[in-house]
Amino acid sequence: MEISIAVQTLVFLKAILLGTALSVVYDVLRAARRTAHAGVGATAVCDALFWAILLPALFVFVLTAADGEGRGYILLGMTLGGVLYFLTLSPPLLALLCWLDRILCAFAHIPCRVYTRAEKFVRQCKSRLCKEKKIKENLKKLFHFRKK
Repeated sequence: MEISIAVQTLVFLKAILLGTALSVVYDVLRAARRTAHAGVGATAVCDALFWAILLPALFVFVLTAADGEGRGYILLGMTLGGVLYFLTLSPPLLALLCWLDRILCAFAHIPCRVYTRAEKFVRQCKSRLCKEKKIKENLKKLFHFRKK
């Protein structure tokens, strides 16, 4: 059974879109790594996560769009989509993603700041109570003759 050129072209264009979409996923992970100042271990985890997304996506794409036939032009289309994305849309989108990550991190730190301030307030109150107890004890010792 032959596959028509029109179907192959459509699959190739879909592969370009898949390559672009996977490049966006890679940029999201890259922005998270940049914002968190990730080391080698976190970079390896992000890369493993990317591959854990890419391989099933490629598998499902070959099964559905290419009728289960893995062709070289599918990988070529994905590569072309990634290259076009990284040459055109990646720099502004990466800057936007890094900015959004910084904002999200700032909002994520708000509960931590509230907790540390509340904890500091509680410690201050406890120290004041301890000081008041010591003052009362010292006053009792100082004026113990008053009861007699």
